[in-house]
Amino acid sequence: MAGLNYANKNPSCTYSNSDLAQGYGGAVSVSMCVAYSLRKMTAPIQKNATGKKLVFLNTFVGAISSACASYANTSLMRQAEVKTGIEVF
Repeated sequence: MAGLNYANKNPSCTYSNSDLAQGYGGAVSVSMCVAYSLRKMTAPIQKNATGKKLVFLNTFVGAISSACASYANTSLMRQAEVKTGIEVF
């Protein structure tokens, strides 16, 4: 996702390596925190779950943590554009 955000950046805005590292680090941190929290919250349900229910719970946790990571990465990567007041559109 960081590569996609970098490729779609505004050409008049400069990005540093620290901006890229901040976006990547933030996305990984948010994803891990959300996944860990959801695993803890769904642990009692997963203990007795089998089959389709278990697959659904695992897919749910993965999808939500991935969506949160994508949001965090995009918002952290676009901070350089927001700070300089450059219009994205």
